[in-house]
Amino acid sequence: MPKLYEKNIRLYYLYAMLREPILWGPILITYIQSVSFMSLAEIYYMEASCVIIASFLQIPTGHFADRFGRKNSMIVGLAFIMTEVVMFTLASSKIEIWISNTCWAIGYSFMSGADSALLYDSLRAIKRQNEYRKIEGKIMCLRYFVVAIAVISSGYLAAIYIRLPCIIDTVIIMTGFLMVFAFKEAPHEYESNDQAGMFVTKTNMLTAIKSCWTNKKIVWIIALATIVSVTSKLWFFTYNPYFKEVGIKLIYYGYIFMVLNVIAAISSYYAHTISSKLSSIASITLSLSCIVFPILVMGIVVEPWAVIMVLPQNFVRGFTTPFINSLLHENINSKQRATMISVKSSTYQFAEVICMYMFGILTSVISLGYALTCLGIVSGIISIVLLVSYRKYFHR
Repeated sequence: MPKLYEKNIRLYYLYAMLREPILWGPILITYIQSVSFMSLAEIYYMEASCVIIASFLQIPTGHFADRFGRKNSMIVGLAFIMTEVVMFTLASSKIEIWISNTCWAIGYSFMSGADSALLYDSLRAIKRQNEYRKIEGKIMCLRYFVVAIAVISSGYLAAIYIRLPCIIDTVIIMTGFLMVFAFKEAPHEYESNDQAGMFVTKTNMLTAIKSCWTNKKIVWIIALATIVSVTSKLWFFTYNPYFKEVGIKLIYYGYIFMVLNVIAAISSYYAHTISSKLSSIASITLSLSCIVFPILVMGIVVEPWAVIMVLPQNFVRGFTTPFINSLLHENINSKQRATMISVKSSTYQFAEVICMYMFGILTSVISLGYALTCLGIVSGIISIVLLVSYRKYFHR
């Protein structure tokens, strides 16, 4: 039996590469604007609306994963993601882009928390859970290196035919969907009572939510994940418009994203080493600084050379996921693992909704540079509050 869970870990390396599109990242916003003629503000509004759906589904789908199995939740999620990429590839109007994004929101909700919980409980089954941060870092590193190599072609493929990167990504996602069936469900505890039925299911879910929000350490970790994720998401959507504004040609987008993914790969691979050498507060300070200061520079100085400021953020992209997830897993139990991870995801998605609507309005009334400056100032203030409050919850 332990060999089956060892197999899960090996399969997870491949799954991590196939669960998300690889090629369309460098041209995502450009593609949406080309096929649907949406403005940047409209894209933010659409994304915010879809995130509302994802945020409401996060906790129920996390509970679904705890109740009916993480593997089953991943299968349902990837089925919706597969539908999304097919529709996205064929889209030629705003409504089709909206529908495809809605499918993504549903699929992401089923996958979020379930896959991470499956990996952690597979390690737990063979008494290797202490290696989670290291293994997840290596898994992310491999994905980022694969993406780094693949995205070089994105700009060239898009220049030939704007839909070509999306067509290739559709094949990749379909392969990932088939691969999920090879996983073995990892053992995990679940509080159930077949006679009580739906009442107990609802009670268990509410118990998990309550346990999450009454644990001040978990609340702080969720706040950290929220500021990192929301700020990074808002910033990422400005990449393509910023490149265009400073005069970078489409064929070079892939090269920029190659460098970004190499940096993310290296930082994820060494996330365990870096975080073990530094104190937790030093690791957190480093991460927040690599987001706040580069955004301010890009906002204040809108020039081609300022594009290099996206490099520190991609160090954070690789480093913080293993670091934050490890902190969270260490403070939750097996019975409620996927549900609590979903609480984290739901929280920062609710924050994304508000911030995307606000940032969308901001980009429609002021220049991109001023909007980025505002984003940097606000994220800087929140980061300072988080750092000041760290000792209160972790060093009593």
